[in-house]
Amino acid sequence: MTQFRRVPANELPPLYSIVFVCTGNTCRSPMAEAFARDWLKRNCPSCLARWRISSAGISAPIGAPASDGACGAVRVAGLSLDDHKTRRFAAEQAEGALVLTMTRAQAAVARRIAPRARVMTISAWAADQDGDVCDPYCGGAAEYSACGAQLRKLIDAGLRRMIRSLPPIDSAVNESQTSRSEPAP
Repeated sequence: MTQFRRVPANELPPLYSIVFVCTGNTCRSPMAEAFARDWLKRNCPSCLARWRISSAGISAPIGAPASDGACGAVRVAGLSLDDHKTRRFAAEQAEGALVLTMTRAQAAVARRIAPRARVMTISAWAADQDGDVCDPYCGGAAEYSACGAQLRKLIDAGLRRMIRSLPPIDSAVNESQTSRSEPAP
C-alpha cells in the first residue's frame, strides 16, 4: 500500500498573485509591495506561503534601487526596501495576477502591455473609487509619508475585502494538499 505525505503549503503554487505597478518601480509600487506583504504577515500569516506579491514599473529601468524617500517611508513602518531592484512590467507578470496600478493612465498602459490581464487602479480595487495615488517622486519626507499613508489605507481596505470574499485559506491549502499529496519516500 502506498503511503502519502502532505505537501507543505510553501511547496504548492500560489493561489493568488498581485502585481503593484507604477511608472519607475522606485517609489509607489515597491512601497505597496512591502506594505501588502507586511499586512498579510500581520493579518493572515497562513496566506504568505500561498500569495505572490510583486511590483513593477511601466517604464522602469532594470535593477535600480528603490528611492531614498520610499526606503525612508517604509522604514518608519519597520520594513525595508534595501533588497529591492526595479523591474519593468511585462505581460508574463500579469498571467493569473491581479494588476493594481497607481493611476488611471498606468492602468491604460498596463492593459496595452497585457491585454488579457485583470487590471485596475489600487483605488478602484480598495474603495470602488478610480482615483490616483499621489506621486512622491522628487518630493521630500512629507510627500513620501503621505503617499505611504494613502497606500497603507488602500491596501488594508483592499486586502480585507479580498480575503473576506475568498474561501478560508486553510481549507484551500488543505484541499490542495489532499489533491497534490505525494507518495512518502
